[in-house]
Amino acid sequence: MTEQKKRQLTVTLLKEKRTVPDEVKEKSKKFVRMRKAIKTSLKEGPRTIPQLVEELKLPTDVLTYYVMSLQKFGDIAVGDLDEDDEYYFYELPKK
Repeated sequence: MTEQKKRQLTVTLLKEKRTVPDEVKEKSKKFVRMRKAIKTSLKEGPRTIPQLVEELKLPTDVLTYYVMSLQKFGDIAVGDLDEDDEYYFYELPKK
């Protein structure tokens, strides 16, 4: 048996034995849905977290978690402060 066939057999066996828990799958799906909702909102223009909370009808702490995660991974960017220097505007990254 060639080395490549051995590797493929090993990969196949590992995929059969190791499965992703349903809880992890659901969290991943939720993150994708939240990313899509936030990015769709930001396509219309920059928004602050309170504006996103109002628009998406989510608790502030939940939305803040997703916004910070998306900012960390480069999906959204931090813009300027609002007039009161209270909140940052978040926007889609400039290409």
